[in-house]
Amino acid sequence: MDTAPLPAHYRTSIRRLIRFAVVFWGLGLILGVVSTEFNVSLRYTETHDGAPRTLSKEEGGRVKAELPPGMLWESGFDLRISHGHFVLIGGVIPVCVAAMLLLLHAAGGGQVSPKVLTVFFWLYAVGACGALGLILYKGLATLIAVRGGNFNLAEVHQSLFFGSRAVRALAHALTHTVLAAAVGLVSWALWRSAGRIRIKPEAT
Repeated sequence: MDTAPLPAHYRTSIRRLIRFAVVFWGLGLILGVVSTEFNVSLRYTETHDGAPRTLSKEEGGRVKAELPPGMLWESGFDLRISHGHFVLIGGVIPVCVAAMLLLLHAAGGGQVSPKVLTVFFWLYAVGACGALGLILYKGLATLIAVRGGNFNLAEVHQSLFFGSRAVRALAHALTHTVLAAAVGLVSWALWRSAGRIRIKPEAT
């Protein structure tokens, strides 16, 4: 086992990753509450094939609209999954990378360069924030539109990103490409580091 002190750039990267994770754990928990509050403002229609309709405050209280089962599920889907995505992508994965850096160092793995770790972190931060922002944007925009009485989900989705398919495609392509590049880079670096771990102790 490597007893050498943890390199300074490892400490910097671990600090960044842990702080990033803590922020997104908090955001994920907040989104769990937000998505619950938004979803309780919708309820099922009395019959399975009933027509969706908005409700007045006197009629529904906190409930803003009645929707048939399929529409109710689809309307809140993106906002519901944003909670888990924020916790997983923003919180769990950075902690896993930080833990692997510690384990590889302790096991005598090769050192990942400062440049690789810095590039990975900023690519990941930009890609993760962008991708998670897109999920949250779609979820909030869809639920707000449905609560406001627009029950044509195809129309709601087409109106996103200023109604431009090009902007939608570009936003998804850029964020997911940057995120994939970050994960690919750190995966390659960690794989190489693990390859330096000696299975058998050196002969003395």
